Amino acid sequence: MKTFALAHARNGFTLIELMIVVAIIAVSVNFALPSLSGHAKAALLSNQKQSLFAMLHAGRGLAVSYGSPVAVCGSRDQQSCEQSAWSEGAIMFTDRNRNGRVDGQDELLRILRFDSAAVSIRGNRPKTLFLPDGTAAGTNQTITLCASGVGAAVVINNHGRVRFGTASC
Repeated sequence: MKTFALAHARNGFTLIELMIVVAIIAVSVNFALPSLSGHAKAALLSNQKQSLFAMLHAGRGLAVSYGSPVAVCGSRDQQSCEQSAWSEGAIMFTDRNRNGRVDGQDELLRILRFDSAAVSIRGNRPKTLFLPDGTAAGTNQTITLCASGVGAAVVINNHGRVRFGTASC
């Protein structure tokens, strides 16, 4: 009679193999996370830049449609314009008396909030006032957005044209 040795069937991984795989994954994640964090901040910067652009573009159109001045500005309290408050958020409102405050017959049209912890936003003027003919009162306005050393800008010229620009942070 012949005897056969039964081979042990292998049903899984050894502890050493699993530890090696976990170590490889940990090293890979360690290299990937900083890159992903940078992409997330760049996406947030782009999103906030696009939102601000859309608000300014809409403000110009509403000034023409309403036949009344429309202001877009940085604001902490959603009632008045503050030059240092762009990072906190922005408001768009009809500014019939051109005082930079939502009062009297003024109508608050839109509120935009920003993530001030991730993106720094500053403007060179407290507000942009679009007139009923579509022009922007005052001088050119440049609103600079910065996140992790990457910069972007939204520029409004005296004719009311809104465009993207570059900025250094």
